[in-house]
Amino acid sequence: MTMRQRDKVTCNCGHVGSIKFSENDQPYSEIWESWSLENLDGSICDNPKSASDILTRSNIKCPECKSTITKEMLQ
Repeated sequence: MTMRQRDKVTCNCGHVGSIKFSENDQPYSEIWESWSLENLDGSICDNPKSASDILTRSNIKCPECKSTITKEMLQ
């Protein structure tokens, strides 16, 4: 079974995006994990530990106002 998590991010301009995390937690199968952005611009750092880690180490921007997204905007 694949576990999914979505962390909501709200920019100061009011734009809402999210950081999505998926991982395979099925016993006796290959372990994998995947991070992606939804309604946000930028790319994800290598080997992130959490959504907060992504916002600290990556250059993620709001597609509306082009502001840098910070971990304080993570909900």
